[in-house]
Amino acid sequence: MKNFIWKFLPFNELSNNQLYSVLALREEVFEIEQNCIYQDLDFQDQMAIHILCLDSSKESNDGLAAYCRVFTTNAERSEAVIGRVIVNKNYRSQKLGYELMNKVIEFLKSKGEAKIKIAAQAHLKRFYENLGFVWISDDYDLDGIPHLDMRLVV
Repeated sequence: MKNFIWKFLPFNELSNNQLYSVLALREEVFEIEQNCIYQDLDFQDQMAIHILCLDSSKESNDGLAAYCRVFTTNAERSEAVIGRVIVNKNYRSQKLGYELMNKVIEFLKSKGEAKIKIAAQAHLKRFYENLGFVWISDDYDLDGIPHLDMRLVV
């Protein structure tokens, strides 16, 4: 079993190398692997908390094993939001997605969040249901990929 380092960082605490690794992984999976052209850089990263899962055995920047960003409630947002959930293809057989989501859910609970929303890719519905999320919308197209909104009440 690999040993992972978990970091929960606001945008202004990400190092240049960490930010570059995050953006490279998001591009690799969401744009290239999924063959989807969309505006990833949406000016929301600056307001998010970034969760990085780093492989402690890697000394270089390619050790980003999993990632997501979260938004806590504020004047414009009535529930927490998790987005850009991603596991590096080299780590997908290790159930790291579940570990990532469980750590994020615990983090949001510790911040007093009562509801968490995600816009999930429809083919991952069962994955999120296994974590306690329930679907709250019909499928819809988002950048050519079927999605559905799901919510977890904690």
